[in-house]
Amino acid sequence: MMKMIKNCLIEQCLRRYYALGYCRLHYKRFHKYGDPLFLPRGENGSGHLNKRGYRIFSISDVRKKEHRMIMESHLGRELESHEIVHHKDGNNLNNSLDNLEVMSIGDHSKIHNTKHFGCKIINCEGKHKGFGFCQKHYIRFRKYGDPNTVLVSHWKKRRKVMS
Repeated sequence: MMKMIKNCLIEQCLRRYYALGYCRLHYKRFHKYGDPLFLPRGENGSGHLNKRGYRIFSISDVRKKEHRMIMESHLGRELESHEIVHHKDGNNLNNSLDNLEVMSIGDHSKIHNTKHFGCKIINCEGKHKGFGFCQKHYIRFRKYGDPNTVLVSHWKKRRKVMS
């Protein structure tokens, strides 16, 4: 009797079955993003998100963070290596000029002091875990790039909430 080899449920994917009907690649995408067909890359010219949740652009083979590019454009000069662009609301994807502030490394360290033991999300009283977030918001930040994204429904569609 021949043993049947199961393939991935995704059309035109010929990889072997791994879990939940998907191959390893599609299963990991489903597990991480809630959609086996989700691609973390944006359209051409839209950049990509790094592990810390910052949008990165490649221009002439030089990678730059979007918030630094915006601030450099606003100031009309390149930022010095000791200058930090701080997101006032803590959201790394909110790169509007009114949310960005240039400061020294020392001033930035004072804001993100390691003695801060609470979550930096407004009205959240959770204990600090990492990157200024409590456990719940830290996990959301690491998984989705935004601490305010939660999963809803059986198919794990993402949506933003104010928490």
